[in-house]
Amino acid sequence: MKVSSILYCALFLFGTGIFNLTKAQAVNVDDSLALVDLYNSTNGPAWTYHANWLTEKPVSTWSGVTITDTRITSLDLEFNNLTGPIPSSIGNLTKLNYLELQGNGLSGSIPSSIGKLVNLVALELQVNQLNGSIPSSIGKLSKLTGLNLAFNQLSGSLPYSFGNLLNLSYAELEYNQISTLPSSIGKLVNLNYLELVGNKLSGSIPSSIGKMLSLSYLNLSYNHLSGSIPSSFSKLANLGSLDLSNNQLTGEVPMYLFLKLLNLHTLYLMNNQLTKSNNYKYTQTPKHLDLRISIYNNDLNFNLLEFIAYNYSRPNYAPQASIHIHQLSNGLSVDAGGTLKNNTYKWFKVGSTWSKTISGDSTFQPQKSGKYYAQVTNSIAWDLTLNTDTVSYKIPVIQSEQLTTMNDNAKVQSNLFRVYPNPASSIVHIQLSGTAVVTITNSAGQVILVKTINNSSDIDVSSFTNGIYYIQNGSNGQIQKFVVLH
Repeated sequence: MKVSSILYCALFLFGTGIFNLTKAQAVNVDDSLALVDLYNSTNGPAWTYHANWLTEKPVSTWSGVTITDTRITSLDLEFNNLTGPIPSSIGNLTKLNYLELQGNGLSGSIPSSIGKLVNLVALELQVNQLNGSIPSSIGKLSKLTGLNLAFNQLSGSLPYSFGNLLNLSYAELEYNQISTLPSSIGKLVNLNYLELVGNKLSGSIPSSIGKMLSLSYLNLSYNHLSGSIPSSFSKLANLGSLDLSNNQLTGEVPMYLFLKLLNLHTLYLMNNQLTKSNNYKYTQTPKHLDLRISIYNNDLNFNLLEFIAYNYSRPNYAPQASIHIHQLSNGLSVDAGGTLKNNTYKWFKVGSTWSKTISGDSTFQPQKSGKYYAQVTNSIAWDLTLNTDTVSYKIPVIQSEQLTTMNDNAKVQSNLFRVYPNPASSIVHIQLSGTAVVTITNSAGQVILVKTINNSSDIDVSSFTNGIYYIQNGSNGQIQKFVVLH
């Protein structure tokens, strides 16, 4: 069938028929030959619609073909059962503005001759079986405003020349096997819509994306991206939808996503490894309550989640990864973030029905040795329960002579080591007997301050973050706990 078609077309094109056709319609011969190649390469007889193709009927009547001033300017064969490779002669259609071959069974690679279609405005090759890398020649399509290569099997890096498509308005490349994005992508200052979900992107997100100031939609979800969310994204003032979910991103969730990108209506960050920050205040004035947020399955605590739950009407932030229990010399402590007075800690002992609920205090002193874990809830971010890991705790053994000494010291010093006010917001007053070195540690056991005090002193805690702290009197080992609450 193919051989007979070629012979027929050869006679047709070079006989009196083509002469008359050319005179009547002034159809470019190279354009006609390119159509013949496409028909034969993609099993034309089996096309769903192939009316008048390779007949003596005028080329302008061939299904899907548009001619302007002797040249083919549009070829629309979408969802037409084309199978097989795109022939390299497609590049001869140099006046083509629209090439729409989506929804077929095209296979093989995109021919590099595609770069000859310098007048192309829209290239639609989605939903086929194309493979191989995207040719670098695509960067020559300087007039291209729309590109759709989605749902193929394209692989390798997006070529650096992709950054030359300065007029590109939308690019859909989802569900391929593209592995990396070039930094040149930041040159696409007119790009409004970029879809790359479901590829094999790895490494960090190019910070140059922050230069794409027209961007309103960005989807990089379901890839293997790592590293942090670039700070340059804070410049994307027109961004309305951002989806970075289902990657391997780490670092803090940037505050600018909530306070600077005021056109943002959809934010998906779930299923990453994003962590907490200490810079959030849930009393922040609401900016845009209708922001749809999904941020579950990360490593966040109530520092950020209080802010989100208070300021936005439709957040989805549960569950989160488990948090860590810190073992102190005199008990256990949990850093769940958020405002301490809003937190409730429920402690459990493994292998027992025993539990204890503590509000506003992240520390707990077990009375028996064993394995312990906790569940933490927050009155603002009430939709989430933070679960801790499980730790083994052993009650310290105190020798009888140590106990006698401690009891004697306690009797003498019981009223001579005071810390007030408690909670404190700016100043803590310490009163003790004589001169002693005092050490202030946080709930994680980190030393915050060491100071020598003679009878009494004021400590400025205005720079301390909200939480529980411990002051130890170096002269007798006594420990006082106090809370900082600004």
